[in-house]
Amino acid sequence: MKKSIQYTDEPMQPGELVPNLLPPPEELDRARPARIKVTMELSFESLDYFQSYAQKHGGSYQRMIRNLLDIYVHKMKERNNSEKIKKKAVSVEGDAHFSQSR
Repeated sequence: MKKSIQYTDEPMQPGELVPNLLPPPEELDRARPARIKVTMELSFESLDYFQSYAQKHGGSYQRMIRNLLDIYVHKMKERNNSEKIKKKAVSVEGDAHFSQSR
């Protein structure tokens, strides 16, 4: 038997504020980089949103989805690189502190 969850009326702690890393839909119908074909399943709601927007604004819903994924990957790579740089800086500071304390 699973343990039941005990809920309380305690106030919730705010989470980390994350900047909006996704662009508005009108910026998603742009350039054409090298591509590879894939087959994937999308929710009806997501597909309907992109198809409706593309139809109203004369764009390609497939290109919008592709560019959205490309932008997301680019932003995540930037975030990961900045985290690596921060970790390296902390490591270097720690090494310098260790050297000075000897």
